[in-house]
Amino acid sequence: MTSNVFQINDRAAHDEVVSQSKEHPTVINVSNSSLPICKKFTLDYSSLAERWQPKGIKFAQLEFSRDTSMLFKFSPNQLPVTVLRVGDRWCKTVMGANIKGLEDALGELLRESNRS
Repeated sequence: MTSNVFQINDRAAHDEVVSQSKEHPTVINVSNSSLPICKKFTLDYSSLAERWQPKGIKFAQLEFSRDTSMLFKFSPNQLPVTVLRVGDRWCKTVMGANIKGLEDALGELLRESNRS
């Protein structure tokens, strides 16, 4: 994953990203790099982040592992999962490697963040 995507490796990093989502629209991708579908989607996600970050959206990626599995309530067979947040008032989840669905959700995220 390129440097334009913040890496979540533990609870402290997770909590930092969630806290920042109160000020900035935030997207968190949960994946496992050992799964081929996640490996490919990670490249698409990074490219998407490069295009959307100039619009004020923060992007993060959590590697689903034994050390981070307690941070999200998904099982490995549901990955990748992408969560979009605006503060504590709006959240949307996109399941699977659905880049079109994620792009549509990013549009919703921007509209929702502009309402504040």
